[in-house]
Amino acid sequence: MIIINSFFTCICWIPLVVAYPLETVTTKQRSIYFAITLLTINVTAFVTSYLTPVGIADIGWRYYMPTAVWNAIMVIIIYFTFIETKGLTLEEIATLFDGDEDFVNSAIAVSHDMGLKRGEFVVHDEVAAPNIACEKQV
Repeated sequence: MIIINSFFTCICWIPLVVAYPLETVTTKQRSIYFAITLLTINVTAFVTSYLTPVGIADIGWRYYMPTAVWNAIMVIIIYFTFIETKGLTLEEIATLFDGDEDFVNSAIAVSHDMGLKRGEFVVHDEVAAPNIACEKQV
């Protein structure tokens, strides 16, 4: 069971530990969150590497009971807090994490850049979408 658990942990959980926190924050926050994520991973690995042999030597198989409880707690946390993104486009995922306003602003910026690349003039238009900087091609 330990080998099976380790196999599925390595192919499923480990990539998500790094990727998921970084995808849930804005681009400006990613460096800080990446540092916090790596610090947490390294501290956990250090503690686990040095405590596991001592725990197994002292209490034997019962050492795995706290791990089982921790895994159950993590399943509950993941079930109620992680957002389902299966089958969604990147734009829809961005809307889930950043909100509709950020998506509209991103779309406007992309359309503005596309218009400039085609040599078209772009004029600022605040009437098209109130409270959101909007661009309209002329």
